[in-house]
Amino acid sequence: MANIEQMARDIQRHYPRIYIACHVDHRARRGQGPTISARDQTILAHVPNAGVRPQALAAHLKVTPSTMSAALKRLTAMGFITMAPEAKDARAKVVRLADAGRAALSQTSVLESSKVKAALARLSAPERAAVVRGLELLADAAQAASKGG
Repeated sequence: MANIEQMARDIQRHYPRIYIACHVDHRARRGQGPTISARDQTILAHVPNAGVRPQALAAHLKVTPSTMSAALKRLTAMGFITMAPEAKDARAKVVRLADAGRAALSQTSVLESSKVKAALARLSAPERAAVVRGLELLADAAQAASKGG
């Protein structure tokens, strides 16, 4: 079994291969999809499926609550996110991606959706599930490590 050092090198070796194989042709994409700012895209990318409180999102992205509030108001008006009361505390709000937000993320990703789907189609259903789960685990661990956790 490989040690962490070797595994880190393997990830560093494999990730660029995925990026290069699935990277968007920016010239072909120009003028397609929703017009959202890089900041809007960053906000959308940081909304987990389970949702997130606006305060937590602002803290994670290192912006003031008022800046986040204005951005979320605009993204709600554009139909990219929804704000709903939290189940445990109706006074608190939770941000969730709307279908349009998921589509906008897909259309603005640096990875071309059709290329990622073609790569996934080459794998069996259990392999696809393992890949997605593994990337989710790695992303969660990377995020926790970046916070010092």
